[in-house]
Amino acid sequence: MQLKDFEYVLKIAETHNLSRAAEELFIAQSTLSHALNRIEAEMGAPLFDRSRIPLTITVPGEIYLEKARQILNLNSEIKNQISDVNNYQRSEITIGITRFLQFYYLPPTIPRLRKKYPNMKINIRVETAPKLTSLMLSGNLDIAFMSPLIQDGFKNEPLFDYRALVMMSQKNPLAKNYKKADGDYPIIDFPT
Repeated sequence: MQLKDFEYVLKIAETHNLSRAAEELFIAQSTLSHALNRIEAEMGAPLFDRSRIPLTITVPGEIYLEKARQILNLNSEIKNQISDVNNYQRSEITIGITRFLQFYYLPPTIPRLRKKYPNMKINIRVETAPKLTSLMLSGNLDIAFMSPLIQDGFKNEPLFDYRALVMMSQKNPLAKNYKKADGDYPIIDFPT
C-alpha cells in the first residue's frame, strides 16, 4: 500500500463519485477504479457501496478512512519537522541546561546561534537535571544540556570533555589514590 492509495480513497469519499474524484486527482477514471479494486482486495472488504449513487462509505471504509487520515497527517508532520530541521526554519527553540553547564557552554554557543539564525527566538531554561528530564518528557524543551541520562526515549550525545581541578592536602586520604599522568596534574580515582 502506498500513500497515494490513501489519497485516492479519501478523494472518493470526499466527492462520492469515481469520475469526479479521478478528475480532481488528475488521473483516468479507469486508473482510479483499478486502484480502488486493488485496495479493496488487499483489505478483503469493499470500502464503498457502488450500488448506490452517490457512492456511500461502508463500515470497513470508515475504518480505512480514519486510519488513512491519521497516516497522511503523520506523513505531513514528518515532512514538516524534517524540513524544519534541514532548513532551520523554526521560529523558536527552547534549550534546557544545568546551572553548571550554562557557564561553560552557553557563552560561546548562544552568540553563534544568534549569528547563524538571527530570526529564531532562543528560550533558555536553567534547571536541575531532574527538572530538565521532566520538561523533556512533557515536551516543553527541544533540547537539554546536562549530564548523560539513561532513559528510554532519550538519545545522549557527548558534546565535550572537560577537566576539573581538585585541590587538597597531601594528607587527605583521597590524595593517596592519585596516579602520575601525562601532563601537568595527576589523575585521582575516587573510590565508589
